[in-house]
Amino acid sequence: MSKFPMSLFRIEQLRKIDLSENAITRFPSLKEEASIVSLKLNDNNISNVSGPDLLKFKNIQYLYFKGNSNLKELPKEITQLTKLKNLDLRKTAMARNYGKIQKLQKAMPDTRIYYFSKK
Repeated sequence: MSKFPMSLFRIEQLRKIDLSENAITRFPSLKEEASIVSLKLNDNNISNVSGPDLLKFKNIQYLYFKGNSNLKELPKEITQLTKLKNLDLRKTAMARNYGKIQKLQKAMPDTRIYYFSKK
């Protein structure tokens, strides 16, 4: 699968989505706010996330980008996701930039940020 199936967001009771290990290249761009609390996009081909798109996920608590190796940065709007508990950036280009990780950790002290992976 190379495109995010937007029809998933029409399911009102849906709270968790796992679309890991696909060929998705773009973070979802929604017209309305999503009620999703967990979004797993591990091992895809996402390289860019826009701030306005990210802000549609105000209720997100768990956000996983592990293995999106070309993801170099997240928009500053990530710090506005106040319910975010876990952010997984392991095996991304961003995770290799410790300065960016430190800055993110300072801006989001209540969010656990995973960035180090043994392999």
